[in-house]
Amino acid sequence: MSKKKKKQVKREKGITLVALIITVVVMLILAGVAISAVVDGDGLFSKTRQAAEAYENAVDKESYMLENLMGQIDHYIKEEEETPIEETIEVGDFVNYDAGTWTEADFNKITSSPGSPTVNKSSSLPTSQGQFGGFTAGQSRNSNSTPYDTSYTPDYSGWRVWDIDESTGEITLISAGHPETYYHGINPSASTDILRNRDCSMYENEYAKSGSAEVLTKEEFDRWYKKYIDSSVDDTWDVATFPAASTQPLITLAENGSYFWLASPYDTDGLYYVYPYNRLVDSSLGNAFGVRVLVSLTSDVQVKEGTATGGVTTWDIVGK
Repeated sequence: MSKKKKKQVKREKGITLVALIITVVVMLILAGVAISAVVDGDGLFSKTRQAAEAYENAVDKESYMLENLMGQIDHYIKEEEETPIEETIEVGDFVNYDAGTWTEADFNKITSSPGSPTVNKSSSLPTSQGQFGGFTAGQSRNSNSTPYDTSYTPDYSGWRVWDIDESTGEITLISAGHPETYYHGINPSASTDILRNRDCSMYENEYAKSGSAEVLTKEEFDRWYKKYIDSSVDDTWDVATFPAASTQPLITLAENGSYFWLASPYDTDGLYYVYPYNRLVDSSLGNAFGVRVLVSLTSDVQVKEGTATGGVTTWDIVGK
């Protein structure tokens, strides 16, 4: 009886050990499956990464949409402040156009122009036949050169709207004063075309049409005068007196209170010029008068209203 009991006890202990081993094996298998589920394929780690990436993408998308919205708001605000120049500006208005400063390269452009002109590179008036001067390197091309008569200096400096082409919307600016001076000597038969053929590209910048800068001529002055002042004037008039500024305010654009040349020969020797004493166009030689430059702007220039100059509207160029 006691022996049977002992054997039975041993059998029960053997069954418990097998169960333990099986349990351990099962647990190992389950652990492997769980680890595999977490690490491999579409497991927990993978899904966590996917969720993080999805969140980052959502944040990026939201930022992009916000930036796009802000860009549209800025665009609408700019549309209110900035409009194409031909839709807002008027002849005679000032424009803050920057023609830069004089450099040695500019002097070389002038001396390389037809007719062999020279530059005195000084604030003194030029004194040699076919010479430009009254300005120095580093001086602004938006300011005025030394005037022929200090009693008659330009009323303004900078740039004003000279013309608006209604068909193309192109805007042409004119130097409000005279940024350089030219000496046309007493025997100038060989140099009456120096002004007309002068390289003026130094007055251009990113807002100007390529090759657009040139000295104001008598022909262009006549066309402008007939368009804006008196449509009945004959295009071939040689000498004319301007009306008073009180009756025609735009005259201050054409006659700016100083002596300046018109780049056209009056005859084989003399050049046309504007005479401020009696507000007229006449011919002369042997003098150092100012030079005025025309610059045409690109049609996509944008402007916004700035501070008035002398009671006249001024526009700031803001881009294109």
